[in-house]
Amino acid sequence: MTDDDSGSRALTSVGYPDGSSASVFKAEGYKDSNPQYMVKHWGKDGEENEYMVNPTQVNPEDASYIGMLAYSTYLELTGQAKNGFGDFLTVSRGVNGDWTYDAENMNTKMDFKSLVKEFMQAQYDAGNMVGYLSFKRFYECME
Repeated sequence: MTDDDSGSRALTSVGYPDGSSASVFKAEGYKDSNPQYMVKHWGKDGEENEYMVNPTQVNPEDASYIGMLAYSTYLELTGQAKNGFGDFLTVSRGVNGDWTYDAENMNTKMDFKSLVKEFMQAQYDAGNMVGYLSFKRFYECME
């Protein structure tokens, strides 16, 4: 995915069943010492919103979905969590897979760290050690 405005390629992207989508880009002037991401959300009506996020400042215990998109992308791209973005997308759907996000709740703060712990335990209880270890690494990055 390429941003039409800047020509930048997305680091990560996700599409939603209602036709909306979100992508994470390195912001203009990005520096490893002070990383800044631009998260763009396109609503089902085509409305575009941009959010600037420093992923190192995101607190997973009190974070928005937008912040966690940037945070999980950062963890994955810096090698801290091999499947951070994918694990976050799984967790963000909720235990029953019925949570959705739109322009109204993209910035609602939640305790995503607890959700990751819950998913990690569910994988362990099911005997899925690969899933457990992936969520465990993601969770440990939040410590």
